[in-house]
Amino acid sequence: MKKLRLIGLIVLGLVVILGIVAYLVIPGILANTFLYPNRQTLVKNPGDYGLSYEDVTITTDDGVALACWLMKGTSDGVIIIGHPATFTRYGYSLESEGIAKSGYHRDVEFIPAAKHLVEAGYSVLMVDQRNHGKSGASPGDGPHDPVEAYRDLIAAVKYVADHPDLAGKDIGLLSFCQSSVVSMVAMSKEPGFLQQAGVKALVAVQPISIEIFYKQYGLPDWLVNKIKGVYSDKGLDIKDQDPVLYAPTIFVPTLFVQNVNDPWSDMEHSRAIYDAIPTEKEAIWLDEEEHHRFLTYNWFNDHPGPLLDFLGRHLGER
Repeated sequence: MKKLRLIGLIVLGLVVILGIVAYLVIPGILANTFLYPNRQTLVKNPGDYGLSYEDVTITTDDGVALACWLMKGTSDGVIIIGHPATFTRYGYSLESEGIAKSGYHRDVEFIPAAKHLVEAGYSVLMVDQRNHGKSGASPGDGPHDPVEAYRDLIAAVKYVADHPDLAGKDIGLLSFCQSSVVSMVAMSKEPGFLQQAGVKALVAVQPISIEIFYKQYGLPDWLVNKIKGVYSDKGLDIKDQDPVLYAPTIFVPTLFVQNVNDPWSDMEHSRAIYDAIPTEKEAIWLDEEEHHRFLTYNWFNDHPGPLLDFLGRHLGER
């Protein structure tokens, strides 16, 4: 009997210890998924899709070197493509996944959508956001902050505006997920520069609050609060990354794209973002049979019509 009681105490002690470890360690692991993202491998480049391209490096005003691909077109429009957090300008490779698994069955690829744009005449600049792909890290190897990453977009727009072959052309932003937040923050910080440089349209694909993402992922409130604490310890407020805060500063026509069956989004929040956009806007609310966030990132590859139609109405003389 005493032996069974001792075993029971040992098991209880182990459970308590594991619980304490989980309480202390798991929030950091989950927070660091975005604060220090796993650098995905760029498994393909535009040449693999039959596109001519240049490798380009752009430096931000805070000294971060951004790795980019430039494809030159024939029209008066330039499209800057920005990727989601933990992705690259290529997209998302299942073979390069870190601890956090997507649960999706295929790679996300942005180059097929870029090919549609190039074939329609647009020049395309695809950028690895800081701390992602082959771009440099945040100054001082600090945590990734999409609010601060607005500098990446400013640098990309400046590169286009100063390029001898691209200067004077209208600019459209094709921004996926976190890059939508980056684009909105840039409009709140540098509206005069972006307008003068010729930014004329935004395509915002599934912008989301990181806090909403964690909650929709099924994490309990206590764990989300602990994650917030990790952000706070890094000098960041997770609430500052909510696109609802920045959507009212958008000054260009906007195409909003959202999968209503995305389990990682809250549709009330998504509609709040859309409702907050003050300019001419339209939305594509996808209602596909497949319920996964990544479906929408690949959607323009097979359905380029709405993208080309929107950009054609707002960029240059087509």
